[in-house]
Amino acid sequence: MIVVNGSIRAARKTGGGLDKNGNPIKLSEKWTKVMDGRVTAIQANNLKIQNGNAYADASYEILIEERPFSYGRIKITRLGEYLGEFSVLSVEKLEAAGMVKIIV
Repeated sequence: MIVVNGSIRAARKTGGGLDKNGNPIKLSEKWTKVMDGRVTAIQANNLKIQNGNAYADASYEILIEERPFSYGRIKITRLGEYLGEFSVLSVEKLEAAGMVKIIV
């Protein structure tokens, strides 16, 4: 059982390839339904500055109920606050716990 404190939505790519005439089919993205989970900051630094521009540098661990997960990008919300859109770095199935661990 996961103590839920946040949620994610994953980008699902559709389309692509070639049509019957050999023309490219535009690739599009749609966001999945909300998946509840446990969001934990691995490290978060909101004070980074590069070329005079401030930006946040953060990484998170997300635990969700076990399900197939093969997405490349997710949006994260924790405690009602939108944290941003992140690239998925790793996905690990935790069979004994019935969870999936996602690192962004």
